[in-house]
Amino acid sequence: LLEGAMSIEALEDRFAYLEDKLLVYIQGGLAHDHDLSGLLSHIDQQGGTGRIESLSEVSHYSRRSLERQFNKYLGVNPKFYSRIVRFNSLFEQFSIHRPENVSALARQYGFSDQAHLIREFKFFTGQTPGQVVNELD
Repeated sequence: LLEGAMSIEALEDRFAYLEDKLLVYIQGGLAHDHDLSGLLSHIDQQGGTGRIESLSEVSHYSRRSLERQFNKYLGVNPKFYSRIVRFNSLFEQFSIHRPENVSALARQYGFSDQAHLIREFKFFTGQTPGQVVNELD
C-alpha cells in the first residue's frame, strides 16, 4: 500500500461505521419527516446519479430548502449525500467485478469522464481505482 493509503478492509470498515452512524442520525430526525425519507430513497434508487434539480421537482422544495433539510437531518447537503451513495455503488461494483474499462464505468455512474471518477476515488479512499483493484487481487 502507498503511505497514508487505507487497506480495502479499513475502507469497508470505515464505510460500515459511517453508514451505521448516518442511519442512527437519520432515524432520530426522519421519523418526523417522511418527505426527506422519500427523497433519500429516491437518491438511493438512482444510485446517487440523479440531479439535485430533479429532487426539487419531486419534492416541491426549493434547492435551498432541500439543502437546509439535508443539513439539519444529515449534516451534509443533498449533493454530497448523492456523491456518497454514488461512490458506495461504484465501490461495490469494484469489489464484485474488476472493471476492464474505467471510462465505460465512469459513464455508467454519471461521471463526466475517467479523470472525474479517479478524483472521486482519491477523495474517498486516498487511492486510484487501479490501486484498489491491485489490492483486491
